[in-house]
Amino acid sequence: MWVFRDFPARIAQHTIDHLHRSLWIDRP
Repeated sequence: MWVFRDFPARIAQHTIDHLHRSLWIDRP
């Protein structure tokens, strides 16, 4: 099913977005 195939991609996108946002906010 497409749900199981899209699940890892969704998690990766969310994780990358969170890390990218944290890195940009972490700047002094």
